[in-house]
Amino acid sequence: MNILLTSIGGGLGIQRVLNFKKIKLNKKNLNVIGIDNNKNSLSRYYCNKFYSVNKGTSKEYINDLIKIVKLENINLIIPGSDEEALKLSQNYIVFKNIGCSIEVSNINALKIISNKAKTYELLQKYNLGNPNWKKASTKKELKNQINYFFDNRINEIIIKPSISRGSRDIFCISNNAKSEKNFLFPVYDYKKFSINIDNIFKSRSAVIMEKYNSDIYDCDVHCNNGKLINLTLRQRLNKFLPNEGHIILNADKVKTLVSKVSKILKLSSVHDFDLMIDKKGNYKIIEINPRMSGSICTSVLAGASYYKDIILLSKNKKILARKAMKNKIIVPSLNLSIFSK
Repeated sequence: MNILLTSIGGGLGIQRVLNFKKIKLNKKNLNVIGIDNNKNSLSRYYCNKFYSVNKGTSKEYINDLIKIVKLENINLIIPGSDEEALKLSQNYIVFKNIGCSIEVSNINALKIISNKAKTYELLQKYNLGNPNWKKASTKKELKNQINYFFDNRINEIIIKPSISRGSRDIFCISNNAKSEKNFLFPVYDYKKFSINIDNIFKSRSAVIMEKYNSDIYDCDVHCNNGKLINLTLRQRLNKFLPNEGHIILNADKVKTLVSKVSKILKLSSVHDFDLMIDKKGNYKIIEINPRMSGSICTSVLAGASYYKDIILLSKNKKILARKAMKNKIIVPSLNLSIFSK
């Protein structure tokens, strides 16, 4: 079986490729073809074949993949970035017509979860783990919403674009001189922010939410037509760096929450729910990624069968979803040596 892994250049891209190459189907290893827009990605050395392609946002991206699918007789594409998941879901039928499946949920679900405002609106509608949040589309609205939080004695808030990846363009506004500093996003004093708002805030649409100071939890969720197949709750060892490892926790405490959300969205793939805990001890859904997490290999290394289940389901075969071992600390390898033959 020939599979295509996209965006293999991430921090754990090598580990991802190697985990897939270990899977056997009818006693044969998978043939793993990797692609990335970075032609110098180190992960290329571990694939059976590698191709450099245009970015997922490019008009040429789909044509790039069609050529590779035909040339390499690809059976299944597994996207590794948000943009690629969206683009591939939109073109699902195009690839189905040339005999290639795509590991992706329906485009309607992806349009919601790739937009934080739409995600929070959905969660709020069903009262399912929605954070304390507001939205703004102008600088005037933004200032008003900031004042709303501060008037309600919430002295630290997070502002982020409705559509963004990871921690990009996120910043914190604080009335607390002891606010926690980190290297992922800047923390501004409210007065300084108000004076420099034109230079700091450049998004047309933003969400403003209460800042939670809990640890960050990644929840791997595998669904088929909205029905939960498997889930793993992982607590980050370093809350700001998910690639540095996790401890596997009991997932029962979030199972009901993520099951209901997955059913409403009719998810049919592996997704990553980012969770935090509020002051009352309730889990809040901070983000739902439109594709599997880049650090899901920690769950796989802990024994979870996500990768193999994806392969089997694409072949319409039965699976026995194997869960990750609880209370295990997993630190995946970030650097693997490359030896010339």
